[in-house]
Formats: sequence, C-alpha cells, structure tokens
Amino acid sequence: WQYLPNNGTNWETLPTAPTTHVNGITSGAGTASLTMTPSSTEWHNSRLRVIVKNSNNCEVISNVATFTVSALPSIASQPVPRTVCVNSPTTFSVTPSGTGSFRYQWQWNKNGTTNWVDLSADNITGSSGSFSGAGTATLSMTPANLDWHNSRLRVIVKNSNNCEVISNVATFTVNALPTIATQPVAKTVCAGGTTTFSVAAAGTGPFRYKWEFLANDETTWYEIPNAAITHANGITSGGGTATVSITPSNTGWNNSRLRVIVTNSNDCEVISNVATFNVNALPTIATQPVAKTVCAGGATTFSVTAAGTGPFTYQWQLSTNGGTTWANVIPSSAGAAYSGNTTATMTLTNIQIGANNYRYRAVVAGSGAGCTVTSNTATLTVANAPTISSQPVAKNVCAGGSTTFSVAAAGTGSFTYQWQLSTNGGTTWANVI
Repeated sequence: WQYLPNNGTNWETLPTAPTTHVNGITSGAGTASLTMTPSSTEWHNSRLRVIVKNSNNCEVISNVATFTVSALPSIASQPVPRTVCVNSPTTFSVTPSGTGSFRYQWQWNKNGTTNWVDLSADNITGSSGSFSGAGTATLSMTPANLDWHNSRLRVIVKNSNNCEVISNVATFTVNALPTIATQPVAKTVCAGGTTTFSVAAAGTGPFRYKWEFLANDETTWYEIPNAAITHANGITSGGGTATVSITPSNTGWNNSRLRVIVTNSNDCEVISNVATFNVNALPTIATQPVAKTVCAGGATTFSVTAAGTGPFTYQWQLSTNGGTTWANVIPSSAGAAYSGNTTATMTLTNIQIGANNYRYRAVVAGSGAGCTVTSNTATLTVANAPTISSQPVAKNVCAGGSTTFSVAAAGTGSFTYQWQLSTNGGTTWANVI
C-alpha cells in the first residue's frame, strides 16, 4: 500500500508491520486490507493506492482512493453532578465545540443497572418522575420519588459529519422530602389570650422550621421570627421551632392563616397545610349579678348576662373568706343547696345562716382560647327569720262594735307587717286592705 499526503507529491510506501505514525496508526499494508486509525485531521484528503504483484512478479496499480478524515466534536462544558429533592426539577447540560451543527443523545445508567440506555427524545412522565429534552443540549428531569437516586447520565454529541464524542458521566442524587406526621390545626382565641400552632415532622432529621403568617388583608406570607416580637396586633414567638406561639392584643389578626416550611438535613423542604387563625373579642358582662339578702332556710338566685361571640359556658364561684380565695360551686358546696351552677342563673335553696357574707361571681367563657371574663362579686346576706314573741288572740265582738288584733315580733332588724284574712275557715287567705 502507498500513501500520498494531502499536500504531498511523492507516494510513500507504508510499512507492512503495524506502525504508529505522528498522525495515526496503520496496519496490514502488505495485505489486501489496509487498516488506518487517524489521531488527527492531518491525514484528511490524503490518497491511497495499492500495488498488486503476482507470482511472476508482474504488478498492477489500483485506482486511487481518497481518505477523508473529519474532526471529532469536542465538549467545551461537561455535564455536572446534580443533587435535588423529590419533586424538584433540575437540568443536565453540555456545550459542544467544533464545526457544523450537533445532534445529542442523552443516556442514563439507572441506579442498580449496568447498561447505558438511550432516553427518549419525547417528554416522558411516569411513576418515577418526568424528563424532557433528551435530544437536545439540555436534559430536564423531575424525580417523583427515590427511584432515580444515584443514577448516572451522559450525552453522545454528534457533529454534521456524524463524528461523535461521549461526555463525562454526571451522577444524579435524589434526596427524600420530609413528611408532615401531624399538621397544624385551626385555632380560635380571644384578644389577650395565647394559643400555639404545632407540627410534627418525619423523615431524616434534624429538621428546621420556618413558620409563615398571612394576615387577613395581606397577599404576601410573612416569616415569623424565632424571638418574641411585639407587633401592632399582638406578640409572636417560636417561629423557628416546631411550635409557634401567638398572643393577639386585638382582633386585627382575625381570619388570618399560618403554615410552616419544614426542611430536613438534605435541605429538602415540605410545606404544611394551612391553618386558620380566628381572633374573637373578649365576652363582656351585660348584666352583673347583684347582692341578695335572704332569711335562713330561704332561697334566692344569682344571674349574669353575657355578650359577645358565643356560645357561652358558665361557672359560678364561691368565696367563704371575703374574696381572698375562690372555688368553683358544685351542688354540694357550703352554705346552701345549689343548682344551675354552670348556667347563667344559679339557684340557692335551704340557705344556711353560716352562708352570711358569702360572695359569688360567674366566670363566663366564650368561643376560643383565653375567652373568659369574670363578673363582679355579689354578696349574700343571710338573716335569721323573725319570731313571734306575742301571738294575736281570738276576740268576740258584737255587730257594729270594734276590736284589735296585735302581734309582737322579735329578731334582727326592723319589721314590716301585713295582716291577712280568711273567710272560709283558713282554707284561703288574702291581704287585709
């Protein structure tokens, strides 16, 4: 075999043994098949021919064959490893250099497999995720779970001469999202009360927390600081923990919303459900209980009327030491028999003289945490019933005559009197007028 360089004039006889030249390797130059492996484009547009001799040493020269060597494309920018969280999109890109247009074929070696597989040029969505652009310079991938974790990707780049180069391999790492085991729930609180919103995260910790707040008249979520902060409408604290605390000072935060972003040790995050935050005004006492005076053995009631956001619950309380300490009233509390002690009106019967100067009040609770108000105190005065020290006596009188009936009372205080008359032997009685 003979060789004529692309800019040469003299034919060169190639060595019959395999030979490494400056521009490539030749072998089989003394056989019917010549093998050439160019290492550059220096052999481009060269020409080759072969001299064939028979046993009589007669020879013939073949036609000349042109040898075209095209340059390989090169990769100016290799794809790089990517680490993403489940459901987060990412891209792998390559930048080729060289002459002409380029074609691309992305391949992957899925975790747990050994073969390289061409990715479809179509947009594909499956149970493991979605990808697109497998026939372009940029491959987009969005994993739906951990199936693609620790896979490897590469791209075959071909130029217009159909020469190809394979890129470096890029590893694809997919990390799991944290999960919300316990979601925050809606809360209702009264102005001045304190409530908390909590979340329980599961997965690979430790976890970081970022609570966000959306006021009822806002469109942008506000990050709640971890430190205690006093705002125009109240106080927040613990925004960087699993439990945030909120103390509204008025109803400005009513119908607001909260959520928390939980981030795991791989910087993968999940957003909790949204919890509604309602703030009611404190209930008020429209009608306060009033002091009562009764006789021992008698009965009376104490009542309260509440106003505000209900429904309301009631708990009457009793102080036997002038208001120093208070205890919830139960039916068997001291001083009387009680009923209605958890309603707006409490009834006392068989009141004992020992209940004199007892004090009563009602604790009214509205809808929400911290929605309680305490009524004024009402004092119970208990007196012994008066006694009759001198009873009226029977009288006989003639028609047209006159007589008197008298009584003498004994006991505490001043007395009032009302005489009564029965005309039917004591069956019924009516006040004398």
